[in-house]
Amino acid sequence: MRPEVEHDMGKAADWYNERQPGLGLRFCEEVFQVWDRLAENPHVSARRHPLRNIRWLFPTHFPFRVAYEIDERRMEVVILAVMHAARADSPWTKRISD
Repeated sequence: MRPEVEHDMGKAADWYNERQPGLGLRFCEEVFQVWDRLAENPHVSARRHPLRNIRWLFPTHFPFRVAYEIDERRMEVVILAVMHAARADSPWTKRISD
């Protein structure tokens, strides 16, 4: 997981908690469920990048996406970002490692 992901989730959870107490926790729980799905099958969604094995998956009830990269060589999944689904890709694409 990229270090920025914790900040992504905290910021979103705070925003949801301001609207309704406890909603931020529900948001985090749904993101954790996405991570569990990725642990079972990281290929569950289609590639979204022309050159890299970058994909994203959505929580059930929140308009967010979990952007991740599958590194087949190292056999690992790297969570790049948890971001609002309507946001542009440019902020999190800077997090892609070479």
